[in-house]
Amino acid sequence: MQDGHRSVEMPMTTNWVDKFLQEKPLGSLEKDFRKGLGVFLPEARKLPSYRTDPALMERTQKVGTDFVTQTDRLMQQNLKSALLKDEDPTHYGFWGEEAPDNEINWQSYDRVWVSDPIEGTINYSGQRGNKDGQWGSVLGLVDSKTNTPLIGFVIDPITKELFFAIKGKGAYKVTLNQDWTNGELNQMSSQDIKLEQATITFNRSPHFSPELFAQSENFEAQLKAKGVNAIDPESGALEVVRHDGTVYFKTSNEMAAAMLFIDELGGKATDFEGNGWKPGIHSLIASHSPKIYEQLKSTIDQLAA
Repeated sequence: MQDGHRSVEMPMTTNWVDKFLQEKPLGSLEKDFRKGLGVFLPEARKLPSYRTDPALMERTQKVGTDFVTQTDRLMQQNLKSALLKDEDPTHYGFWGEEAPDNEINWQSYDRVWVSDPIEGTINYSGQRGNKDGQWGSVLGLVDSKTNTPLIGFVIDPITKELFFAIKGKGAYKVTLNQDWTNGELNQMSSQDIKLEQATITFNRSPHFSPELFAQSENFEAQLKAKGVNAIDPESGALEVVRHDGTVYFKTSNEMAAAMLFIDELGGKATDFEGNGWKPGIHSLIASHSPKIYEQLKSTIDQLAA
């Protein structure tokens, strides 16, 4: 199966990439940016077509309603192989959402690529009807010595929206053209809106502990009592980059890319304790608006009291 779906790195010669790098020189990060993008885009582009292959859509249950497809595993392996190819094994490592790559010694590397190949797998699979536009893929690069996200990519292959951020260089959205060879590049910025005008996403799952499930229910009830539009699209990092605010009662390391995006556009993103990204992160509060972040953080603090 894998022989027929090998990873191919895409040469980065598209106009928007050249324009961006001319305006925002990345120094030592340019090599990683080009390689990450050149590996990530062609892999993400193939995801919609994989759904016609029954073997690739074969599912394995993980916990409760959480499951993984063979496509998840294939893309993760393709990303890992291509990203680590020809690299010093002590300099670059790889963490992936799916086993066995979800257990690594972070301190063995200088930088680690972090990925969830398909976020919103249940939407990708079509198990709940057509949920295209509500699943995507994420790839980030972190400095594993300082727990600092350096580069982040989040993509919706259906709408062809690519969100990316580079430490110290800003957050951006690219709307790719039909054949993915070019795109419209726009820099993103923070928003100054009231919580009552915002759309806030959150997550809740049957495999949550009873305490966590109840906390998520109470959070939703409190927001809706204030007239806030609170929704659960089940689309992972896409929620963070697209919506006004996101609260995840359970998450994982792949949020490095989305948290960097929020920080770089002028918003704020932490775990429930107010800490930045680090390996083993398990909760998230993020908003494009620092004011909304503080309101969401206050609500979570009250629920935990």
